[in-house]
Amino acid sequence: MTHIDFDKLLAELGEALGMELAFDEDGVCELVVRESFGVSLKKSEEDGTLTMFSSLGADLPDPVDYPLVLDLLEFNLGAASGASCAVGRDPHAGSLVAWQTFPASLLAAEPVDELFVHFVQSRIALAEIVSGNGASAQDGGRGAGAEVIQA
Repeated sequence: MTHIDFDKLLAELGEALGMELAFDEDGVCELVVRESFGVSLKKSEEDGTLTMFSSLGADLPDPVDYPLVLDLLEFNLGAASGASCAVGRDPHAGSLVAWQTFPASLLAAEPVDELFVHFVQSRIALAEIVSGNGASAQDGGRGAGAEVIQA
């Protein structure tokens, strides 16, 4: 298993964001991106992973269009290859959540600020897909660009 220095890694992310990241006793840090939405980081030193997650909204639109279901299923395939985040539904709150877990091997190979930006871009694309109820996001969230790093 690849070992990573979480303190160094998260200090680098904090530096890129222009802030010091503060994690609670459960290993969770809450961030606000562009005063628009929250992103939570959860570090797990036990298995060397960093999970990012963000709420997409209260629930699916009602009624849910079939194209939305297809878009969400297709988007989730990207998570299997690490190309994008995945979407799930919190069974307790009923809210939709974008999430992605980064293993130590990926954290050691890729700059964490780039992983963060890519997660935020994927989350934006997912939010557009859900709010459009099946109308695919036009630019895949790429319009957020690197300015996302200014959380």
